[in-house]
Amino acid sequence: MDRIETQSTSRKTATTSDILLREGPQARLLFRPEIVDNTGRPEAAVRGRFLYQKKKRNDQWIEFDRLPLTSVKVDEGYQLEINSSELYTLLINLRKLYQLANAYGVPQGKKSFLEVSGALADLLSLAGPELQQFFTSNSEDAIRPFQTAVELDL
Repeated sequence: MDRIETQSTSRKTATTSDILLREGPQARLLFRPEIVDNTGRPEAAVRGRFLYQKKKRNDQWIEFDRLPLTSVKVDEGYQLEINSSELYTLLINLRKLYQLANAYGVPQGKKSFLEVSGALADLLSLAGPELQQFFTSNSEDAIRPFQTAVELDL
């Protein structure tokens, strides 16, 4: 999840990009997170649900009516197991969502957040005067990192 797409659904909630945990030709498991304004516990700003989908080999993935846990009867249960790799993927991506929520709160409207690293991240972290100095002293090369990012469609 290098790019996180968000779409506000209210002033206090925003959907985000799905986290794909497992995918085969006919079944997949994903986590569908939301960023929320949790006034009672602000650090707990992400909620979500697991979706397990099945399809025919050449069909598209479709949304489905969810089966609520309240439909589980007495002496019944439901178990969803995820392996260690899937759990690691979930935790790494949830950490990114918590960092995003901590930095921006609940994003309003439709937004796209891009994770950058290396020289471009260093450049973007410069403060106003430092950034001005960089552009002044490197006027010929200053635009290259941005052109590279756009060309790569990061």
